[in-house]
Amino acid sequence: MNAQNVAQTGKKVKDQKVSSDYDRNSMTFYYLDFNENHSDLVKQKFSSFVVPDKFYDNTLDVKILKVLKDRASITTTSVFAKQINTASLDDVLTENKTGQKLISKWFSRTNGQFGVDLLKERGMYNATDADYVVAQASKRGKAALMDMGMNLVDKSFVLMFDFSNVMTMNEYYEKNKTEAKNRTSNGFMADVTGYLYKLDFNDSVAAVFFQDYWIGENDPNRESKIKAFESTSFPLKLVSTFTQPLSASQFNPGQKLAPKTQKSSDQLMQDLVNSGMNGIITKIENKFDEFRVKAFVTGVRPITSKIGRKEGLKFDQRYFVYENIQTNSGETITKRKGVVKAIKISDNRDITSGETQPSQFYQTSGWKIDNYGMFMEQKNAVGINLFLGLTNTEFTGFAGRAEFYISTLIYEGAVKKGRSGLLSSLHLYIEGGYDTQENLNTEYNFLKLSAGFGKELYPIPNFHIAPFVGYGLEKANWDNAADNKISSQFVEGGVRAGINATYNIQLVGSVNYKFVLFSEEQDKDGTKVMDITYDDTFPDRGGIGYSFGIRFMF
Repeated sequence: MNAQNVAQTGKKVKDQKVSSDYDRNSMTFYYLDFNENHSDLVKQKFSSFVVPDKFYDNTLDVKILKVLKDRASITTTSVFAKQINTASLDDVLTENKTGQKLISKWFSRTNGQFGVDLLKERGMYNATDADYVVAQASKRGKAALMDMGMNLVDKSFVLMFDFSNVMTMNEYYEKNKTEAKNRTSNGFMADVTGYLYKLDFNDSVAAVFFQDYWIGENDPNRESKIKAFESTSFPLKLVSTFTQPLSASQFNPGQKLAPKTQKSSDQLMQDLVNSGMNGIITKIENKFDEFRVKAFVTGVRPITSKIGRKEGLKFDQRYFVYENIQTNSGETITKRKGVVKAIKISDNRDITSGETQPSQFYQTSGWKIDNYGMFMEQKNAVGINLFLGLTNTEFTGFAGRAEFYISTLIYEGAVKKGRSGLLSSLHLYIEGGYDTQENLNTEYNFLKLSAGFGKELYPIPNFHIAPFVGYGLEKANWDNAADNKISSQFVEGGVRAGINATYNIQLVGSVNYKFVLFSEEQDKDGTKVMDITYDDTFPDRGGIGYSFGIRFMF
């Protein structure tokens, strides 16, 4: 006979795993107003920023917190950044009664009396189809879903934004005494710091709230409880801080890369504020597990999951697919089974009825994915790839390429036309290369730069093909030609193919064809000296070319 080992039962088994649990957090945004340079412009644009769909909107009566103290007097300087000291931030929140206002919002406080309408509403909205099925099977039914709202109060976050060093490009040039010829841009620069706080509504705080401050109908202690609540302060704890530089600028009219239509100063300021706020939110999502959306895989062929706009799902957004596996020792470990990207987004911004339409994903890495317990977790990507390799035939030498995914930038318009599938993994590329070659006893130095568009297709996981088309310039100079050079323009097209070494490192080869539009010899001022027949001058540099190298995906 075997008896249970009570001593071992009492020990906590360490689970090295990724949790599949996810609840929506709520967000309150504040702007810290120091009444500095361009503060009025920043405040105006900040006020128009909408809390993203993936969060409950806990916007309070004010969005602007005036800081009466001088910035320098409350700033702490570290090796990495200058930040407002915690005590001063705590004072600002306390003076604004932020914790008290959040409790009042959650519990629908009116005339001193509390209710649960918002809790019920958000508990139902937070519920997934799986929660709905479980609740329907229980005796309490939908009431169980409403109770989920109580768990959300302790997931209330406050994010304070501090835009500092805001200046126009002209002010930046003046500050740095930039020469007139280098003053090429207009727009704004700044730094932004986000201070993330959390409402500490733990069990003990909740117990005191319900015992000492809760006012129901016909409560005999109504007046004393109202005074007690209005004089108390509910704790908010600093979670973390995030800082990043910002720039929203454009080349001046007359510059080679200047846009045809210049954005207004108002539009550029809006871009600056939006990029700052979205950048800080992305940093938070990358650092903290509870801010990353998680959901179970509900189907295959295609891969589906019942998340969508309610969770802030975006087109071509990256998710890791995991499976939690228990070892023989009782330890639970997590294995990554694949990487997927969203291709069809479900609009699930409604209270679940158990029949929510799922969003669809396509797989870029990993192996077989099933819907028997596997789940996916949001893993934001920068959206930039870097390629390093060698080319031969049409351009023998070293080559480097940067790719920038642009799918999300043009997704909304394509959705209206029903063409979203054509945009998945669409990217802009910029490629450069250098080579030396001897021709008729003359050594030429070649410099090539091209740009274009590519579209990746994943017929099977871990393998992609990517047709591309682009336009480029090539310049060649030689030692005995003084400052003269040969300048050529060309169009190129071809297909790249890659196989994964890991989900973010690929071995890539390509076949491409370069068609030279024209070629000419120029003097040092760029004036044409004579036309050049490219194929005759460089007979080994035309036609089909090949490249091989490695691509890193960020």
